[in-house]
Amino acid sequence: MPRVKKSSASKKHKKLIRKTKGFIGRRKNVYRIAKQAYIKSLIYARRDRKRNQARYRRENIVKISSFIKEKGINTSYSRLINSLLKRNIIIDRKILGILTNKNYSSILEDIIRTEKLGR
Repeated sequence: MPRVKKSSASKKHKKLIRKTKGFIGRRKNVYRIAKQAYIKSLIYARRDRKRNQARYRRENIVKISSFIKEKGINTSYSRLINSLLKRNIIIDRKILGILTNKNYSSILEDIIRTEKLGR
């Protein structure tokens, strides 16, 4: 029985092939092509994570500004955020977006009105 010399290389190849399991065509079972596809998939994954973060941030900003307009508060989104920062009220846009929900809207109204942030 011959001696195995390149077990580490085959393990490395198998490991990569396992990571490309759902890919289509030769991208899933040919090492060279699978390696390129895997690297590209990591790049796409990072890019899309950043895009999602930006999208959710934009959605929260829209929620907050529409809440302000709906409640008739005499301010804009940027003035609201600026006045929160000046008063050291540390609530990020995600939490403010959640507070615009109908169940929690009274909490956000209280924060804005008691601090007189709109003026």
